[in-house]
Amino acid sequence: MSATMTSPTTRKSSCGCGGSGSKGTSCSCGSAPCLACENQGYTRPRFFAGQLLTEDDLQQLSDYVVAKNRLHNRYFVGSGVACGLDVICHPCGEGRVLVNPGYAVDCCGNDIVLTCPQELDINKMVRDLKLKLRGGFDCGDPCTKDQTATVQPNAPGAIAGVAGRGTVVRESDPKATSHKHRYCLYIRYCEQPSDPVSPYATDEPCGPQACEATRIREGFSFELRCPDMQETTPEICARFWDCIGDSTTTERSLLDAQNLRKYIGPVLRAAEAIRTKPKFEITDLEQYVKTLFTDSVNLTELQKNFKIPVPETDDPAKVQGILATLFQVGSHIAQFEILDDAAKANLPRKAATEIDDLRSTLKTTAEVIKKEADAQVHKAFPTALEYSYAISLFDAIKEVTIAPQAAAARIAAIPGPANPMELRFLAEGALFTRRFQSAAAESLEVLRNWSLAQLEKRPGGTHCNMAYKVSKVTLPLKNPARDDIEIADAYRFGNPIKILTRAVPELLRSCFCDALNPPCPSCDDTGVLLACLTVEDCQVKDICNLERQFVISPVNLRYWIPEIGKLGEAFEEWCCPTDCDDEDDMQTVKPFTAFPSNPYVSATLAILLAGCPNPKTSMGKIMTGTRIPPIPEIVANNFDMGLRVGAANVATIIGNAIPAMAASDSVAELIKTVEAMRGDIETLRNDNQILRDRMAKKKG
Repeated sequence: MSATMTSPTTRKSSCGCGGSGSKGTSCSCGSAPCLACENQGYTRPRFFAGQLLTEDDLQQLSDYVVAKNRLHNRYFVGSGVACGLDVICHPCGEGRVLVNPGYAVDCCGNDIVLTCPQELDINKMVRDLKLKLRGGFDCGDPCTKDQTATVQPNAPGAIAGVAGRGTVVRESDPKATSHKHRYCLYIRYCEQPSDPVSPYATDEPCGPQACEATRIREGFSFELRCPDMQETTPEICARFWDCIGDSTTTERSLLDAQNLRKYIGPVLRAAEAIRTKPKFEITDLEQYVKTLFTDSVNLTELQKNFKIPVPETDDPAKVQGILATLFQVGSHIAQFEILDDAAKANLPRKAATEIDDLRSTLKTTAEVIKKEADAQVHKAFPTALEYSYAISLFDAIKEVTIAPQAAAARIAAIPGPANPMELRFLAEGALFTRRFQSAAAESLEVLRNWSLAQLEKRPGGTHCNMAYKVSKVTLPLKNPARDDIEIADAYRFGNPIKILTRAVPELLRSCFCDALNPPCPSCDDTGVLLACLTVEDCQVKDICNLERQFVISPVNLRYWIPEIGKLGEAFEEWCCPTDCDDEDDMQTVKPFTAFPSNPYVSATLAILLAGCPNPKTSMGKIMTGTRIPPIPEIVANNFDMGLRVGAANVATIIGNAIPAMAASDSVAELIKTVEAMRGDIETLRNDNQILRDRMAKKKG
C-alpha cells in the first residue's frame, strides 16, 4: 500500500489544488495557500508540449490513479463483501465447496473480483493450515487413510456402503469417533507482473537487458483459518469506554458532582440570606402553622409506610425522598428554635404544641430510619458524600429534637446544636455542619484529581483551557482548626463547586462526542472473511455465509430495506400523477388544496416548507391554498388514520378468527381476549382525540 501511494519521483510543481500551475503564479487557490503534508504521496504528473517523458512520469500517473482509487475504497466505501461471493456446497461433496462470483474490497482499498465460480478443496486447505500451525511438520493426510466414520446417507456424493474415499463400512464395524472442526474461509487480494517483453537497446551503458513485465495482473487467493474466538468490540464503543476509564469511579464522580450542586446550592443561598438579614423572622405566622400541620401529616404517613426490614431502602431515589421529608420537618423546627422570645410569644399556642409533637415524632422516625440506613449503607448510599450528608442530617435532627420537659420551660429555652450557626443554616433550608463541610471538601478534592487525570490522559482533547482552570482551583480545608462554622466557610465552596461540577459532566460528554468522530481505519489484516464452515470426517457439513462483513453500499441498502423503494414510489405517485388532460377540461383538474395522503410524503413536504420559508410570502399557502399543518398535527392525523386502518384490520382478523374460536374448548377466554383488544383500540382512539383537542387549544 505504501509503495503504491508513494510517488517514485519527487517533483517541484505549481499549485496542486485543482488548477494547472504556470510560470509566474503563486502556489495558492484563491486567497488561501495550498498546504500539503511532507511526503504525502499524492502528486499528479503534468505534461506539456515538447516534454521528454520517462518511465517515471508514466509510472507516476498510474500510481496516482491506483492510489486514489484505493484511498476512496478504503476510507469511503469500507472493507467487506459488496455482493455475491456465496460459499455453497459442491454438488459432488468430497470436502469441496464452490465460491460464486462476486465483488469485495479489502481494508487497503483493493478490489477483489471473481468473475466465475471457484472450486476449493477444503481438505487440502485444512492440511495446509495444520502444516502451518505445526511449524512445518507434516503429520500425514488423515483424509487419505482408511476411514471408519460413516457418511451420512443424504450427504452429497455419498454412495451406499461407502464412507470417505473408498472405505466400505460394515454393519458389524464399531461406531467410529466423529471428528468435527470449524474453519473460516477468507479471500485475499494479490497481484503479479505478467506479459514480459525485452526492452529496446539504449545508449545507457548499464541499460536493462532482461525482460521486463508490461502488465500487473490483479487476482485473488483463498485462505483457511481457525475461527477467531475473541469478541470484537466496535471501535466506537472501545474509544468511548477507554475514555471513560474505570466506570465505577467515573459514575461516583458524576454522582458527587450532581450531589454537590444539590447540597451546596442551598448552602450558598442560605449564607447570602444570613449575610443580608442576620436576624431570622417568620413573616407569615398563619402559613407557618399550616406548614407544621402538613409536616405532622407527612411524618405520620412516613411512619405508616416505613417498616423493618425495608427492601425499598436499597433504592437511592427512595432513600433521598425519605431524607428530604426528614430535612423539611427538621428545618421547620429549627425555624422555631432560632426565634427570639418575643417572636415565639407572638406565635399561636397551638404552634408550640405542634412543635412538641413534631419533635417526638421526628426523633422516633429518624432513629428508626438511621438504624435501617446503617444496616444497608452500601445499597442506600452509592457514594461517601451521600452517606456523610445523611449522617449529618441525623445529627442535626437529634439536636433539634431535644425538647424540655415542661411547656413553660420549653418556651423560655432555645435548645439546639452546639453551634448556633448550624441551626441558622438549617432554618434557612440548608444543611451545613462541620462533618458535612469536611465530607464536601474531600469530595471536591476527589473531583479535581479525577478531572486532572482525565485531562492528562487526553492532552489533545477539545477542552483547551479546562486543565488550567481545574489545576488553579483553591479547595476549602477538609479539617479546619475551628470547631464551629462561619458564613465564610460556605462561600469558600462557591468557585470550586462552579468549576469542578461543570468539568466532570463536560469531560464525560466529550468522551461521547469525541467518539462520534470516526478515525481513519487501520489495515492490519487484508483478508476478507467470506464464510465459516464445519468439516466433519473430511466432509463439509454446513456453511454460514452471514459471518462476513458487508459493504454498506446504496445498492445493498435498497436490497435490505425495500421500504426505501416504496418511499420513492410514494413520491412518484404524488409528484407525477397519471391523469392526462389533453383537452384542458377544467372539470377533470384535481385541486391542489391538501397534503398528500402518504404520511412519508406529507411529512417530507411539511419539513421542506418549514425549513425553506419564503421571506415575502407563505409558500405553503401559494402551493396548497391552505395553511401548512405543523408536524405534530401531521403525526396526529397519520396516527388517527393508522388507528382506523388498524381497527379495520383487527376487525377482519377477529371476523376470520370467530369460527376457529367457536371450535375451541376455551371460547370464553378467547372472547374475553377479543373484547380486551377492542377496548384497547377504543382507548387509543380516545387518547388520540385528547391529543387533537390539546393541539387545537394550543393553536387557538
